[in-house]
Amino acid sequence: MKPPKPPTLSDWLGRGSLKAPRQRIEAPTFAPLKDLFPERLPDGRPYERASPPAALAEALVPPAERPLYEDWLYADTRRKRGKEPHWHQDGADWLFHAGKAWGAPKDGRWSWLLESERRWWTVADGAQRLVRHDGAWWWRTQDGWFLLKDGQPWAWRRFPEWQGHGFIHPTRGTQVVYSADGARLAVLTPGAETVVFDCASGEVLGRYPAGARPSDAAAPEED
Repeated sequence: MKPPKPPTLSDWLGRGSLKAPRQRIEAPTFAPLKDLFPERLPDGRPYERASPPAALAEALVPPAERPLYEDWLYADTRRKRGKEPHWHQDGADWLFHAGKAWGAPKDGRWSWLLESERRWWTVADGAQRLVRHDGAWWWRTQDGWFLLKDGQPWAWRRFPEWQGHGFIHPTRGTQVVYSADGARLAVLTPGAETVVFDCASGEVLGRYPAGARPSDAAAPEED
């Protein structure tokens, strides 16, 4: 009996990938929010009103992704708060709420969050409008969509050899390609081996020589 054939990169990843947001979405304006800043935080401390750096914005969790979100909205309706500014607490986190506007202070910095067309938006340093999609923050430039990861932009691009899309670091050239179901990812680093990971556990599923093609089999494990 022949030994089983080692899986190729294509076997792991298929032909699909995670997708960037659709092309035609418009960012809301944050200009009216400049008049909503509270004087101080709930504990009385001051804070910086300038838009936070991208690395801090990356850690933002939109209100709708928090377990208490529906309870907050219900309580606001019962108390007829409307656009009246107030605070909500989620463990150690405080969220400012005034109508459609939400604010999230963190490490002495302030981040605004707005929901528009069922998508959450924030703004980072440099007036970058970031949109929430698939649990991550993205922004669009004239060069296309970028994913915010580890405080840095990763360009979303089509890779013909995969017949699908993935991400590439604009300066390092590192590529990250996800499986169609989002369960696995391959990290392709120039001059180094390609490694396939399980997204949930972080387990290494396969290693491939530098420059491996989608049809190549995994490198044999060393004793």
